[in-house]
Amino acid sequence: MTTTTAATGRIRIAVDDACLSVTIWAVQADGGDPPTADDVTAALREHKIALNTPVREKINEFVSLVGQGATVTEGFVVATGEPADNGKDEEFVWDPSFQKSAVDWQGDDAVNYYNLNSIVTVDKDETIGTLSPLVEARSGVDVYGAPILPTKTPCLMELDSTIRRGDDDPRRILANVAGRVAVDGFKLAIREVYMVSGDVDFSTGNIDSTTDVNIEGGVPDRFEVRSAKSITVRGVIEAAQVVAEGDITVGGGIVGRNEGHVRAGGCLVAKFCSDADVESCGDLMITKQIMQSRVRIEHRLIASRAAIIGGYTYAGDEIDVGVLGSESNTPTRVFVGVRPDKLLEHAALESKIQARRKAGAQIREKVQPLLDNLKRLTSQQREQATELMFKAEEADCTADEEQERFDEMFTSSHGAPRIRIAGTIYARVTVSFGRRVIAFNEMLKAPVTLEERQIGNVTEVVAVNSLTASITVLTSQRISVEDLVSDFAPLLPPPPAAESVEDAD
Repeated sequence: MTTTTAATGRIRIAVDDACLSVTIWAVQADGGDPPTADDVTAALREHKIALNTPVREKINEFVSLVGQGATVTEGFVVATGEPADNGKDEEFVWDPSFQKSAVDWQGDDAVNYYNLNSIVTVDKDETIGTLSPLVEARSGVDVYGAPILPTKTPCLMELDSTIRRGDDDPRRILANVAGRVAVDGFKLAIREVYMVSGDVDFSTGNIDSTTDVNIEGGVPDRFEVRSAKSITVRGVIEAAQVVAEGDITVGGGIVGRNEGHVRAGGCLVAKFCSDADVESCGDLMITKQIMQSRVRIEHRLIASRAAIIGGYTYAGDEIDVGVLGSESNTPTRVFVGVRPDKLLEHAALESKIQARRKAGAQIREKVQPLLDNLKRLTSQQREQATELMFKAEEADCTADEEQERFDEMFTSSHGAPRIRIAGTIYARVTVSFGRRVIAFNEMLKAPVTLEERQIGNVTEVVAVNSLTASITVLTSQRISVEDLVSDFAPLLPPPPAAESVEDAD
């Protein structure tokens, strides 16, 4: 709060930083008369406070209080401004029938599948929802009478030709065509969708679609479903190949039997994964559990009520999970930070750095005895020795540049990675933060957040208790990239097939 004093010396005035409130105090010498309305008015004018009817009424109220001997120790608010109102965007609200479907499908978990816009398909002329009205922005005014402008302008929803407003009620939204409802910011549209009324089977064959795919049943073993957009499966994906350039939403779960593969170019949502090979270029949302699976996630694993039991799980930025491991101490491997598909590049670069440093050291070892006896060398030998030392320095400089690039590879592009555990970390869970590995040999009660922190001059992995905020430094080991590649092996792509002699020719 900014405080200033009037020239009369009988009133102290404070104006808050937002210029929306004026507070005054009476300044009286012992035995002196209390300030009058004229004193207060003069002080406010001195500070250029806008005087209107409400302010004059407050002045009279203040003068009456102090005239009766009241001590206004907390100050008296004599004038208030009016803040600007940014209004409200026009907002799309799903019809209650679709909202009920979402609740029925997601069960007892709080994941909002509708954020992905992957499961809502409508028929032509069906009511989709309503639009809440836009509320216009409104300027405010400060205590000096100056206008306060809104900081944003409310937006209208943009409807394309696939959607119309109701004739009887313009707020009601109906579908002009059948398809999938897509909400993208302030744009609302219906996209063409390839519909499968039951399971994928021999009557449908494998599916390769340029549009969204909606499968009311499941995807059995050995079938393939591919889409240039998004895929929704209301049943179970078994040992099948399911690949989408957009989102994938799975109502029943993924049972891969160590043969299938599911890959989403966007986000992936499923109730559970079991013996599955799963990849998401966005976030992965799981509501029940991940069991003995191979999971690769570009950004976040959101599974606050789920358990990760066994297998290998990687997330580039963050893992939010209920339980890690199991009471039976199932070996469970979790990685955050460095990307699996970058590890081979890391390993090759580390090998190159080591080779350059070794070459530089060998040159120095060979040339140093000559430099120690420069007087005995011919001018040609001195020139050769100088040239060799230059090559050694050049090798070291290149190695330093490559080392800097190498270190950047182990830094997440979205900030420091972390793992949040709401329940328990069981024994035989191993966690990697980049090259730093922590093995849990006994159960650790949560809720805790695992993250890297600078302790003194050393980077350590710590467990931060979410209830007490206490910090425990965990025993960790920094391993080589070669060892990390070995640990990561189940998550890495298979090496390319070796060329045969005939192919090479």
